[in-house]
Amino acid sequence: MLLVGLVNIYKYFTSENKLNVFSFNLAYGVLLIIGGIFLIIDTTIFAKVFNVILGIWIIINSVTKFQYGIILKRADNKDWTYTFLVSILMFLWGITLLINPFKSALTITQIIGVFIIIYAVLDIIDNFIIRRNITDVLDVFKK
Repeated sequence: MLLVGLVNIYKYFTSENKLNVFSFNLAYGVLLIIGGIFLIIDTTIFAKVFNVILGIWIIINSVTKFQYGIILKRADNKDWTYTFLVSILMFLWGITLLINPFKSALTITQIIGVFIIIYAVLDIIDNFIIRRNITDVLDVFKK
């Protein structure tokens, strides 16, 4: 986690693209470094708060995706509904992780694994939609 965090921070500061609107490398890097430090210091603390951290991270990312959907809608782009749908699904999964109604540690681990896989697939799909419509998104910022 420390290494990936450092790589993300390095990417943020060395990026050729001066407009880092869609780059969260700095935030991800800092969070990964903090998580890595917790993991090194005391693994039990990390295990206890992992669901909460993951749930909050997914919720924050879903709100960001929701904002992208609003931008696409303002640009009269038809793909805004997909972005809204993805953001709502991600938000619900984040809330589910925070509420955490599951008692067994094994069940929690399996469900978190499934959530991470689904989240990653939805995030990839949403990134393709946003990248395909990047000109519409940038036009909204120019207005």
